Amino acid sequence: LMCQLTGMEVSNASMYDGPTSAAEAMMMAVNQTGCSRVLAFDGLLPHVLNTLKTYAHFRGVALEVIPSLEGVVNQVELKKAIEQPFAAFITPFPNRFGIIENLDAFSAIIHEKGGLLIAYADLLELSVFKTPGKSGADITCGDAQSLGLPLAFCGPYLGYLATLQKYVR
Repeated sequence: LMCQLTGMEVSNASMYDGPTSAAEAMMMAVNQTGCSRVLAFDGLLPHVLNTLKTYAHFRGVALEVIPSLEGVVNQVELKKAIEQPFAAFITPFPNRFGIIENLDAFSAIIHEKGGLLIAYADLLELSVFKTPGKSGADITCGDAQSLGLPLAFCGPYLGYLATLQKYVR
């Protein structure tokens, strides 16, 4: 089901929650590319961005946040940022402003520069929109709590991480 919703080839649906799945995706990209610089869009939910910053700080990752411009990725800032080597660009689908951006456009420029595209995607949205996999994302991650799973003793939540077979180790 996770692979169908995300358009990815393999999935691990046992992450603690969405923010930690994003952090694991970030570390996966760093390990795959050998580059410790990661770009993230500030349209990510604040708790996701804060978790990324915490993991990056303690894992020696240089995390740079790309600002928004009228609720979408500032293309000028993104194009400047990708001029230097980077492991991945992490973007939400949809973003915290409720906007669904064209992942195909990101995929083309990110892959052209040798980076991976990570989509932090809401599963319910993926049931009606084009999947990140079909848009060229390399890794899809996020929170699966929206599927209606009950909490037990204040947790756990459920995060997922899905990717292409070539990134499995």
